[in-house]
Amino acid sequence: MLATGDPWAREGLMCGIGVLAGLLMHHGLLIHGEWHVWAPRIFLYHLAVFICPLLSKIVFQGSAVGQLFNNLALIGYGYLPGLLSSIIIYRLFFHRLSKAGFPGPVYTRVSKLWHLWACRTAQNHLVLDALQAKYGDFVRTGETS
Repeated sequence: MLATGDPWAREGLMCGIGVLAGLLMHHGLLIHGEWHVWAPRIFLYHLAVFICPLLSKIVFQGSAVGQLFNNLALIGYGYLPGLLSSIIIYRLFFHRLSKAGFPGPVYTRVSKLWHLWACRTAQNHLVLDALQAKYGDFVRTGETS
């Protein structure tokens, strides 16, 4: 299929490689350890890795180098959805706190971003008190890995 030079097949393959890279990044590295401390730096690295190929494919458009950066950009288009899907599925169904049955809202399993929004008025104690009143003494409020 790729031998015919079909651009849709090539783009699909590049995006598929990106999805696989996202899955491997999550299961090979990010699932182990306390990565939440490095979140701002990881975000900036990922931003650079996505922006550089996009800008480079424009600059080198029509050349072999441009095609290389185009392929890298296509891999990036698959990488982020693969990574985020892997993280969300893991946290919802396979994380040790999910398996242990800790109570709490479903969205708290996925991210702590909800907590930033809920505490925007500096009333964290009220947010946590409401969760404890609804779910009991032990409440799952977020993820760190």
